[in-house]
Amino acid sequence: MVGLERACRVRRLVRRGAALLFNKNRIVELKMEQHLSLLNKHVNTVKDVPAREFISAFAQHLKQASKFKIPDWSKTVKTACFHELGPLSDDWLYARAASICYQLYMRQKVGVKGLRKHYGGKADRGVKREHTRMAAGKNIRYCLEQLMQAGIVGETKYQSEEGSTITMGKSLTKKGVMDMDRIAVAQFGKKKGGK
Repeated sequence: MVGLERACRVRRLVRRGAALLFNKNRIVELKMEQHLSLLNKHVNTVKDVPAREFISAFAQHLKQASKFKIPDWSKTVKTACFHELGPLSDDWLYARAASICYQLYMRQKVGVKGLRKHYGGKADRGVKREHTRMAAGKNIRYCLEQLMQAGIVGETKYQSEEGSTITMGKSLTKKGVMDMDRIAVAQFGKKKGGK
């Protein structure tokens, strides 16, 4: 009879969406904070850190590594046709490259067109309806090229049925994933130590 009561209690708690911890013969209901702290005891990946914080930390890493060159045209270029002005920060290209790396980490494989769609937005056409526009491709291609030279990003190649290789977008290399995870762990440590 005890087993049946226990099973009914577990079913009730699960229906409510409670997180459970089974400790020998006892069932302990966890609060949400306790449940999250058990899950995130050790931060190991980029997915454990908020995106904005990680992107700014990785942009600083790219800037300090000095493997990434800022071209002259970056001061005058707009990031999309629907923007009125270019970016105000001089280091905006580092942030864009870090954001591209973040997107590659989350999506595993993506091409320039997918990134243009991601960074695109609505074009204000006055009194007419808005239309979606893709972002400029040059800065995305340049960031990918520089990241490939640094060894963070590589091409995703597939073998076709005829025997030829087909390039299907870009993806992170093992070195790139390790760098990003290392910076995520360091960023989480700073955040935890600062509280």
